[in-house]
Amino acid sequence: MQQLVITLLSPGEGNIFSQAQVPLSYQTSSPAQCSYNLNSQANYISVAGTTATLQAKEGNNLLRLRCNETSVSRSFTVRLGGTSNTSIINDIKGNPTGSIFGALKKEDEMRLNPEQINGLFSDFFASGGLMIEKTSRVENGKSVVTLTIRNLLRLALRQMKIRVTIPKEIAQTADGIKSSENFTIIEKDPVIEFNIPELNDSETIVFEINKAVDEALLKKIDAQPEQDLSELLQKQQQTNDASKITTSFEEYEKDGEKYTKIITKIKPKRGLNDMSVIERIPKCLAKHINDVKMDEKYRDAIKVINADPLVMWHFKEITAEQEFSYEIKGVLDEDCKKQIEAMGIADELGIELESTNYLKIILPLLLIPLLGILIIYFEKFKPSKKEGEKAKEAKPKEKPSEKTAKKEEKAPEKPHAMMEEKEKDVGKFLEEEFEEAEKEFKKGMK
Repeated sequence: MQQLVITLLSPGEGNIFSQAQVPLSYQTSSPAQCSYNLNSQANYISVAGTTATLQAKEGNNLLRLRCNETSVSRSFTVRLGGTSNTSIINDIKGNPTGSIFGALKKEDEMRLNPEQINGLFSDFFASGGLMIEKTSRVENGKSVVTLTIRNLLRLALRQMKIRVTIPKEIAQTADGIKSSENFTIIEKDPVIEFNIPELNDSETIVFEINKAVDEALLKKIDAQPEQDLSELLQKQQQTNDASKITTSFEEYEKDGEKYTKIITKIKPKRGLNDMSVIERIPKCLAKHINDVKMDEKYRDAIKVINADPLVMWHFKEITAEQEFSYEIKGVLDEDCKKQIEAMGIADELGIELESTNYLKIILPLLLIPLLGILIIYFEKFKPSKKEGEKAKEAKPKEKPSEKTAKKEEKAPEKPHAMMEEKEKDVGKFLEEEFEEAEKEFKKGMK
């Protein structure tokens, strides 16, 4: 019997909520009776359906969700009237989380824990990422059944197993089933298993049954894939180390109604070949894929795995920042934004790419105004010529010579005019420096 898989959609591991009412949302691989326990309370509380509202406490919380004999746990935090904690120290350390520059960009890095990654893979394959099509044709009273297995992930799946359960009304035992391909008899009932060493785009399995199988009987033949996720998880971790996925949100109004644009960016540190991004769009954002408005320019890259909605974006090669986006009607709250899950997996990694150090670009822009203020300050408050002359007058006066007397007869220079001229020079200098810094900034952003 296949083990029950619980996918806890909300709360996410380490999520921070700004209110005590926290949404609980989950999925199970098969129907199950579920209950939850919050902060080690005495009893478990039954859940009707797959959603509920948790009454959490301020601070750290621990959730345990139990479905049949399987359980998962999740920790999260409630901060009532949450605070922002941005610091220039994080900018200097190159840490985007909590940095001033990171806050200005308003991009949240998408980092999933192992449980979330396993759940996303399981949902992907169960929701249509791995499809099995069944067909049959009757020849001389016997049926030739063909199973076509299609892999939408664009990555090779190794050591795949297809377990086929055939009702007794079609075949009494496994002895009545023949195939040119090797298979293992799991049960005589019959339950048989085919092994596929490597599944790329598609593969076919053909077997023969000593009975005419029509469409109604064909539907009763059950074929379930079993795959080893260890290699995929390893590739996903390597992709995670070689890239960064961020999400940002833009709100706007159109025809008197509010909309939100969700932007996902892939920022590679190395070349990414045959890169797929699997994204779960939570129910709080859109209940069906039809509620999501996709930009036409991204249509070629997207594959709808499930209208629930679960989508996959595919790119043949990524060597520079790549983004894709979609829009929904309405405004998202912070808790809903945190429920969006996305992960990337590349078939192969390329060479290391040159990264942009934004701090090197930002620091000159910050220093230029400071330099300008210092120049203006010293120009305005340094001792003037008049003050210098007053200091000289304090000394004992000597009888001026004839040449000196003639010089003094000349009209004195206007100090205000001199100051205006100097301020114009400083302004021109700052303008030139800003233009140069702007060029460097644009060059660095390319």
